[in-house]
Amino acid sequence: MDESCPLLDVQAGHRQKLCGSNYPLSIAFIVVNEFCERFSYYGMRAVLTLYFLSFFHWDENLSTAVYHAFSALCYFTPVIGAIMADSWLGKYKTIIYLSIVYVIGHLIKSVGAIPSLGNQAVHVILSMVGLFLIALGTGGIKPCVSAFGGDQFEEEHKQLIGEVKMVTRVLFLFIPLPMFWALFDQQGSRWTLQATKMNADFGIYVLQPDQMQFLNPLLILVFIPIFDLGLYPLINMCKFNFTPIRKMATGMILAGMAFGLAAIVEVKINETDMPQLVSEESLIRVLNLAKNPVQVTIQDRDLFQQPVEAFQITDLEAKPENGLAAVRFINGLSQDVNLTIDSKRFIAVQKNYSASEYSLLERDKYNNGKCITEMGEFTLELGLLDFGASYTIVITNVSEGAVETWKSEDIKANNVHMAWQLPQYLLISAGEVMFSITGLAFSYSQSPASMKSVLQAGWLLTVAVGNTLVLVVAQAAPMAQWAEFVLFTVLLFAVCIIFSIMGYFYVSVDPEDLEEKEEKNETPSRGNMISLVTQKTKL
Repeated sequence: MDESCPLLDVQAGHRQKLCGSNYPLSIAFIVVNEFCERFSYYGMRAVLTLYFLSFFHWDENLSTAVYHAFSALCYFTPVIGAIMADSWLGKYKTIIYLSIVYVIGHLIKSVGAIPSLGNQAVHVILSMVGLFLIALGTGGIKPCVSAFGGDQFEEEHKQLIGEVKMVTRVLFLFIPLPMFWALFDQQGSRWTLQATKMNADFGIYVLQPDQMQFLNPLLILVFIPIFDLGLYPLINMCKFNFTPIRKMATGMILAGMAFGLAAIVEVKINETDMPQLVSEESLIRVLNLAKNPVQVTIQDRDLFQQPVEAFQITDLEAKPENGLAAVRFINGLSQDVNLTIDSKRFIAVQKNYSASEYSLLERDKYNNGKCITEMGEFTLELGLLDFGASYTIVITNVSEGAVETWKSEDIKANNVHMAWQLPQYLLISAGEVMFSITGLAFSYSQSPASMKSVLQAGWLLTVAVGNTLVLVVAQAAPMAQWAEFVLFTVLLFAVCIIFSIMGYFYVSVDPEDLEEKEEKNETPSRGNMISLVTQKTKL
């Protein structure tokens, strides 16, 4: 063996192998070729629609149509490549020849993108010819590469082909799983944002929105022994075959139900929001600062014909974020005032009904403020400033050492309590126990010893894909929050049906059976050993 070569492991009577592995050396070249092919394909396709828009100046509909037509052609031409390989040229020559066609297509496509070469018609013709050749090349070699790679393995690789097939079957079953994680991981995003719009006062403690997430790990610790020692044995006593696939499907259903409840809670929360105005509508609030009731009459089309200069202020258009309270002051005195709400809030308001800017405060009772005027310093009592509310406080008079105020709640406080999130946390935590813990154990049991890490990595990859799905939905299709929750619920239920069908046709395997079979094939019987020695002696 040539130890100076770090890549090769040359053994007598066998093909060259990658150093430190049981893979044939030819696999390395196939992988490199496939990497380059995929890099060129996705690199070109990523900018194809923008190329149509900016270079050809096509509209969005035509650009989209041609883009998807090209993509469809790329996945139709594998039929041509398969016919060429199996009935004419063989896999190796088909890959070589169509790779050349592939490169020529890229060259023609690049030439067609040169601005100074010809007119618009020339550019379109060259680009379309190039795209056709690229589609023929990429599609034609697709069915050949994996099959040609499998041909490189000899009989001795049958510790390895069987294990790869076993792992591939499980990874195929993982395809629908990211949708569960797309819902589950929104506990730290959408559900936390939902909590910021709720009443977090639990009497003895005011819970912060992000602290609701402690429920999930707490419930997991409670549910695991309950399910393992109580629920699952009870189901088995009922003679119901609660297989891992069924447990995972049930976990999906529970997570979908959790998001259905989250949608209902979101609808109730929205009832305290400011009304959504449509075109040609305005919202007017009238503050009566007089001592007696007044009659206000607004005639049609006469509302703003006269200039309004004396006293007009702009209200908040939405609830304060993160559960804070918004407060502003109107000084009804004939002298300026300096207000101290707490140790950090100092507000100056000029005389004669001037208004301050809004201040955002934590939810609390503010009864120890100060109001400083020319007449002296007075106590300022604001009372409770509640979660998500907006207040206007009018200073009306100063008498007997105190400030008289009138408080108006412009935007209603959050009246849906955070405890209403508890059912959705219960459901999604129960779903996680059935889905995640069962799925991890199932994937581990279905993988041979040499592939357990690979399969666990595949399981974790479903989490990454699930989070990507949330990003895509949030950015590509912005909608009302309750509608987004309903969308995810429907999607998960649909995926659950697909996963259940896939699981119905899945046949569980025991990796130990594969290992025992391999050991029998590798260890010849005593009779065969005698026969082998006899033949060598004769030779």
